[in-house]
Amino acid sequence: MPLLFSFQGRIGRGEFWLLMAAASTLCCAAQWLTRLPLPPTAIAALQGTVTIGCAWVALAAAVKRLHDTEHSGWWQLWDTLTLGACFCGGALMATVLVAPYLPETHPLIINASLEHRNLLLFALYLFTEPESAACLSPFIAMTLWNLQVYGFAQGTVGVNKYGRENSGSWRS
Repeated sequence: MPLLFSFQGRIGRGEFWLLMAAASTLCCAAQWLTRLPLPPTAIAALQGTVTIGCAWVALAAAVKRLHDTEHSGWWQLWDTLTLGACFCGGALMATVLVAPYLPETHPLIINASLEHRNLLLFALYLFTEPESAACLSPFIAMTLWNLQVYGFAQGTVGVNKYGRENSGSWRS
C-alpha cells in the first residue's frame, strides 16, 4: 500500500507510467457506474470516492517521481496552480472576448446545454483566436516540462536526499 498512497520514497519511470495508467483506467471505469441499477446518490458517492482515490494515487506517484529526479514534491503544487491558472484564464478570456462575437445561431452554441456553453466557448477561443497564444504558451510549456520530468527523465542513480532508488516501490 505504500506504493499507492504514500508520498515518501522514489519510483522510476516504469512504475510511474504503470500507476498513472491504472489510476486513469479506474477513474474512467468509474464513469460506467451510472449504468448500475442504484440510486443516483449512491452512484455519485461511489464515483466521488473512486475519483478521489485515483487522484490521490496519481498525486502520490507524481511526488515520488519528482523525488526520483531530485525535485521537491511541492513542485506538484506549482504545476497544479500554473495549469489551473492557464485554464481558468483561458476560460475567462473566451467568455469575455469570444462570447459577444459568436452568433447565437452557431450550431455548437444552439445545441449546447448551459453548463457546456462556456467550455465550448473556451475551445472555440483556443482554436480560432490569435490572442489564445497568450493562454496556450504557458500551458504548453508546463505540459512539456511535466512530460519530460515525470515521464522521460532518468532518476538519480543510487541514493539522493529522498532515499535510495525505488524506495517507494513494490520492489523495496
